[in-house]
Amino acid sequence: MLTFALNVVIARSLSVASYGIAAVQFHLINASIVFLAREGVRRSCLRGSKGDAALVAGSLVAVPAGAVLASVAGAYFRAQDNMPAVMQCVAAFIELLSEPMYVYATSKGWFGLRTGCEAVAMVAKNVVTVWLLSSSAAAASGRRDDVMMMSWGQVTYACVLLGCFSVGTWFRVGGVPAVGRVDGAFYSFYVTFTVQAVGKLVLAEGSKAVLAVVTSPAVQGVYGLVNNLGSLVVRTLFQPFEELVFVTFSRTRHDGDGDEHDEHDEHGGGEHARGHRHEQRVLLGSLSEAVCIVGGIVAAFGPSYAYVALRLLYGARWASSDAPRALGYYSVYVALLAMNGTLEAFLHGVADQKGLMRNNVALVVASLAHVGLSVVMVKTHGAVGLLVADGVNMVLRIAYSCAFVHSYFRKECGGLRGVGLTPSWAVMLALGAAAALARASEKSFLGVETGAPVVVAPTVAQMARHVVVGCVLLAAVLAVVLRSSSSLARTLLSVRKQKTQ
Repeated sequence: MLTFALNVVIARSLSVASYGIAAVQFHLINASIVFLAREGVRRSCLRGSKGDAALVAGSLVAVPAGAVLASVAGAYFRAQDNMPAVMQCVAAFIELLSEPMYVYATSKGWFGLRTGCEAVAMVAKNVVTVWLLSSSAAAASGRRDDVMMMSWGQVTYACVLLGCFSVGTWFRVGGVPAVGRVDGAFYSFYVTFTVQAVGKLVLAEGSKAVLAVVTSPAVQGVYGLVNNLGSLVVRTLFQPFEELVFVTFSRTRHDGDGDEHDEHDEHGGGEHARGHRHEQRVLLGSLSEAVCIVGGIVAAFGPSYAYVALRLLYGARWASSDAPRALGYYSVYVALLAMNGTLEAFLHGVADQKGLMRNNVALVVASLAHVGLSVVMVKTHGAVGLLVADGVNMVLRIAYSCAFVHSYFRKECGGLRGVGLTPSWAVMLALGAAAALARASEKSFLGVETGAPVVVAPTVAQMARHVVVGCVLLAAVLAVVLRSSSSLARTLLSVRKQKTQ
């Protein structure tokens, strides 16, 4: 909540165009370097490294990879005399220096340490950014460079993250973790997962690249604000949950018959294999149901309450833009993100090398289709069109993952239907009814249709009545969830207990 409040202050302090440069263009620079350097390393360490010393050795690969990427990108932006972008490259490399400690903490189940380090770093970043933006000397002289100050904030984040992980790991281990030799299996997984990371990067950030090239900074600002606000749930709930799913199924796979018996497992041979598959099926069904419920709640209420949220948090300037409509679309997109993240984490956790390579090919095809659709939709519908293209992309990826799940469990329970990935019909009907009633409340109390431009700004009293209706509907949905999914909480708690032991 603290970091969110500071982000609100930052958004209120920046122009829409400056916010767009920081949220879209700078994000692309930092995310591309960090993601390409570490994604393959993280997955490979957890799948291909046996023993703490080998895991630490494998995680160190991210540092030279990040150095090369940051140097190339930094030289390019330096030639263009774009110093704020150069600072983003420096910040990305500093952040990668903490990667070995991050991977080690993940393997040990130290999620509290990870969360604490990231939270402190994010608070420090936002505090420094707010302080720089509110500097009276810079503001009075009219020389305030908003984008440079945002870059200083990112450098602060990277430095604090590195310091926190260093101190936290030192006290947990009692020194520096031992570094051994990289396992042979690490490199084969590393190549596969790194190629996969390229496809995932294009899928995740390719649309933003199109937005940065085709549209103005003002349109980028609308998308950036909506993406940052809407992805709050993704960053705080779904991303850690996705990592938990990957770690859980990677371990259950190794705890089962091992890599050398995958072919035997695929054909359902042996009592142990069938029992192992049954355990995975029950666990995947519960985890998938959980994220679908959370994503469904966001999708049901987000479109009808987007205007109120933006008006109360960011002010009339943002609420009168295209941001409320875009945020409504993003709310539906969140539900797709939730489902896809869980299914892909399962696929990456249990698939053999051939399965991972087939997934890479599917990602390349989806990437090309996504970029092409993004170009068309951005030109015609701006930020909203980009969100529609992102949604289509998620649907394609979900379909592929569902096909894998169906094949994986076909002999054990008949495939996809036997796994039960979605909530019960009672929960789905409750979500649908809540969405319809929330839209009716918006039209009645605010005088607007969901996603339509607001001609006359509603009063505080009107918005309050609309919010009260939403609280009642949310309580009703949660009551149905508790009644229909009573065993879900016990399953999730048991998973958490296993990972923290």
